[in-house]
Amino acid sequence: YPGVCGKRFRATLLQRAFEFAGGQGEAPVAIIDAVEMLHTGSLVLDDFEDDSVTRRKQPALHRVIGPARAVNAGNWMYFRALELAAAASEDPLKSVAVLKKFIEVARQCHEGQAIDLSTRIDEVTPRQAQATALSISRWKTGRLVSLAAWCGAQAAAGDAQTLRAVAAFGCQVGICLQMKNDLDELTDFIGGAERCDDLRNRRVTWPWAWAAGRLSGKRF
Repeated sequence: YPGVCGKRFRATLLQRAFEFAGGQGEAPVAIIDAVEMLHTGSLVLDDFEDDSVTRRKQPALHRVIGPARAVNAGNWMYFRALELAAAASEDPLKSVAVLKKFIEVARQCHEGQAIDLSTRIDEVTPRQAQATALSISRWKTGRLVSLAAWCGAQAAAGDAQTLRAVAAFGCQVGICLQMKNDLDELTDFIGGAERCDDLRNRRVTWPWAWAAGRLSGKRF
């Protein structure tokens, strides 16, 4: 399931960060697989919590194998990601640092998802809509993309400044990816697509945040 129709964007970013930090050749496969596994597990649980119909132009996993098995599979992917991350380096200190980072990011992603699940667009002010969209994107998507970049630089033994730089860059890219995802879902729905999870669940998305910046409170 992790390899089905995925763009492996995070794997590519990890490789580029590895090269940027001075790495030669290919980044360690185990750490790439760990990031991809963590990401895919998050998608499975996200789709279940959103009651999504599709993912990557195919039926969402919980629609295929049932909610209980899908949640079990998503959780398994999290634990498998941690195993892969811990085994990516022969240096015990590096392994501990990577494992700690994975656990931290997984927790942060869940906090971002908690904000997403608990906030409704018709219950916030325009100003709150903008702040909430940014918070969700930073924690839910930004941190995971940031992890990919950080892991690449860390695998290449990048210094602390380089690690901070690539992590910050990855977070900004993640926010942009969330913007694109939110806009794509809306435009696809307008074009006749069935997927409209954000509108159906009254989620705080970037099109709402952009509207909040341009409209009066009453018009919003």
